[in-house]
Amino acid sequence: MATDPQPRQARGRTALRTASLLAALAAAAAVILAVLLGAFQTSTTQPPPVPSRPVASLHALEASAPLTDASGQRWTPDPYSRGGSLSSEQAPISDTHSPALYRSERIGVSSVDVPLRTEGPYLVVLYFAETAGAKPGQRIFEVSANGKRIARLDVAAEVGALTPYHLAFTTSAPDRTLTLRFRAVKGTPILSAVRVTPVSANVQLPASRPSFEDEFNGPRGSPPDPARWRYDLGRGWGQQARYTGATANASLDGHGNLVLAALPEGTGGFTSARLTTRGAFAMGYGSASARIQVAGTPGVVSTFWALGADESAGWPYTGELDPAEVRGSQPQILVQAVHTHCGQSACPIVWSRVAAAPLSSGFHTFTVERAPGVVVYMLDGRQTASLTSADLPRGSWVLDKRFHRLLNLIVGGWGGTPAPSARWPIEMRVDWVRAFD
Repeated sequence: MATDPQPRQARGRTALRTASLLAALAAAAAVILAVLLGAFQTSTTQPPPVPSRPVASLHALEASAPLTDASGQRWTPDPYSRGGSLSSEQAPISDTHSPALYRSERIGVSSVDVPLRTEGPYLVVLYFAETAGAKPGQRIFEVSANGKRIARLDVAAEVGALTPYHLAFTTSAPDRTLTLRFRAVKGTPILSAVRVTPVSANVQLPASRPSFEDEFNGPRGSPPDPARWRYDLGRGWGQQARYTGATANASLDGHGNLVLAALPEGTGGFTSARLTTRGAFAMGYGSASARIQVAGTPGVVSTFWALGADESAGWPYTGELDPAEVRGSQPQILVQAVHTHCGQSACPIVWSRVAAAPLSSGFHTFTVERAPGVVVYMLDGRQTASLTSADLPRGSWVLDKRFHRLLNLIVGGWGGTPAPSARWPIEMRVDWVRAFD
């Protein structure tokens, strides 16, 4: 039977239109896909190149907006850091007047490359705070500078969470570039801010040139070396002991130790010793350490500390550094402090660290390190506290001057009162005192 050709033609035209429509849809899909791919590529492009223009110094913040700290120093977003991503936490940061300096950080930082105008030397201070909740042992990383390993850090283990930690060191830049690398050991590295400032060649951190040393070698019962030490006589503020220059209170034990001894005197009174290097030695930048076995009897405080050598302004304007204060009633707790002023009043920052064992059970090394705008405290070579000029209000940093050292055994005051049953003498032993600049 014959068929009508019109239906076949209609079907052909329909097929043609369908093919054209499919082609148009495919073309549109290709355009949409290209746009989407372009947007994706834009969002994941590499960061802009590191600026190549050399700088004389740097105060860089791991944040997207600039910041002025409590001292008045302006910090700008860091254009030199690479790796990871920026994070910000509105967390309460302790032991600083500039908490915003630590609330932003780069998590997963891998490098910081800073072009510099000269070969140095430079003081580098890296700012950290554990704000992301990592526990001790969960975030461990190594820091190197120009190919040299500087430190392995576990900020949470060193100072706990929400507490500033500073890694300070001096370095040169032979090719006029500071190259910092952060290598993850466990978890991801963090960084809050970077400070790079030129320093004179005689500033070294860690310091290595010996400038003062006393090993306390000498016959039993002999006094401390008068060329190094002076007696600070009288009474301390709020204390119960009278400081004397008698060998009963300060003498060598014949085995390489200085012994500071507290003794009862009369009815309810006490004597003790406070030694100072005032008039014999005042230290500038560098480190000072003392190896001490503190007293473990309630009612006394074993101390190794320093006062600003220029005392004309009076305390606290002269400044005070306390790398070691240990109460005999709590020999496992190390108290460290910095005393300065905030305008018309004292402005202390105090840290308390719990040692693994009572510090009275043996000798331990207490250290203070200083460089321009930074103070670091250590116990047995491990950093326990630190402070920078950015952490204090404008005009309050008085810690870049020369300081003389003190050793004393406090009776009474914030140490309490010795019990009537206390065994006398109560002794603090010092193996050595050393300073490096």
